[in-house]
Amino acid sequence: MGGFITGLIGIIIMPWKLLATPEAFILEWLVGSSSLIGALSGLMICDYFLLRKTVLSIPELYNPHGIYGSWNVAAFVCFFIAVAPNLPGFIALFLPEIKSFIPGFIISIYDYAWFVSTSLGILSYYLWGRFISREFTETTLHNTRPADEGTPLMEVHKSSKQQQGSTTTNYPKSYLNGD
Repeated sequence: MGGFITGLIGIIIMPWKLLATPEAFILEWLVGSSSLIGALSGLMICDYFLLRKTVLSIPELYNPHGIYGSWNVAAFVCFFIAVAPNLPGFIALFLPEIKSFIPGFIISIYDYAWFVSTSLGILSYYLWGRFISREFTETTLHNTRPADEGTPLMEVHKSSKQQQGSTTTNYPKSYLNGD
C-alpha cells in the first residue's frame, strides 16, 4: 500500500515537468524547496546553538509534558516569517501578471531564497526566544535537574567479570525509577 501511495504522489507532482527545462528545475523546484529547508535549518541552528547553548536533556526530549513540551508554536510562527518574503517571487513564476503589482526588488528576493529564509529564521527565532517566550528560562537553558541527571544516559564500561568483551550499561537512577 505504501508503494502505491508513493507511486501516486510521484505521478501527481509530475517530475517530467520539473526536468523539462533547466529553468523549471532550478528556479521552481530547487530554489522553492531551498526556501523551506533554509527556514527549517535556521530554526534548528538557532535553537540548538544560540538559545540552548548545545545543552539538551535527553530524557526530557521524549517526555511530552517535560521542559520542552510537545508543540513549539514559536517555531511555526518563525518558520512562516522566514518563508514569507520568498512567496511573491515564487508566485510570480507561475503568475507573471503579478509582476506589474509588486515592485521588482521584492520579487528578486526569491533568487536568494535560502539565504533570506535561513537568516530570517535565525533572527526571528532568536528574538522570539529571548524577548517573547518564557520557554528559554534559566531552568531549560542550563538544564538544572537532579545531580544524577547530568550523567550520560548510557555509559558503557567493562566490569572485572566481563573481560571477554561484553559490556554493561549504567543508567542514571532517575531514568530507572521512571522519574
